[in-house]
Amino acid sequence: MKKNILIFGGYSTIAINIVKYLYKYNKSYNFILIGSSIEKLNLTKQKLVDELKDIKIIYNNFNALNDDPKKFISNIFLNYENIYSAIICFGTLPNQKNSENNTNYLLDQIKINFTCKIQIFLSLAENFKKQRFGQIVYLGSVAGDRGRKSNYLYGSMKASLFIFLQGLRNKLSKYNVNILYIKLGFVKTNMTIDFKKNFLWSDPDYVSKKIIKAMLKRKDIVFIPFWWRYIMLMIKMVPEKIFKYQNKI
Repeated sequence: MKKNILIFGGYSTIAINIVKYLYKYNKSYNFILIGSSIEKLNLTKQKLVDELKDIKIIYNNFNALNDDPKKFISNIFLNYENIYSAIICFGTLPNQKNSENNTNYLLDQIKINFTCKIQIFLSLAENFKKQRFGQIVYLGSVAGDRGRKSNYLYGSMKASLFIFLQGLRNKLSKYNVNILYIKLGFVKTNMTIDFKKNFLWSDPDYVSKKIIKAMLKRKDIVFIPFWWRYIMLMIKMVPEKIFKYQNKI
């Protein structure tokens, strides 16, 4: 039986690589790509079909600011059978100063990156629970492990979703539903194109392969690359009295 993989943020760099490598690993996968731009979804589909030939790609439009996540996901499960995994890799990298000074901007960022995702997770959980199998994969960040003045809105939303998914994982474990939280370090994507890069930055190709490996093993929490676990452990060990004065941490 074909397994349907649902991907929110379906035209992101990492998502496209995940589709390629998952399909090469197992051609029984079909992919349902979700995004806010029909044009980008269609272009992504054409590129993937041109490269992988027999791959089956379906796409659906979803806007995190305007659409109802529960209704959207309910329709997905009604229209497509055997949803095997749902990967959530959409989001924004909020400008911290704009968030502090513009209430409308702040609320939009919270809706896109936090409240909408909670609704998505709850709706997925409800449907996977009925199926008695499934997997939710969320691309989080090590930014949620400690607050920094440059991105504490972004980090706080990642941290909150980590705790939320931890509780949901506990609730769904008896229903054969796996929840995988990926703690990503710095990744070279379109979102971070303006950032200065160094040896800590990872290629999305490498990251995608590691995500798939963790998915197939049905892991709970994974740092990618693995050494971010130890970097963040050291950062978290710095006393707050000292940490708050380290502007460049």
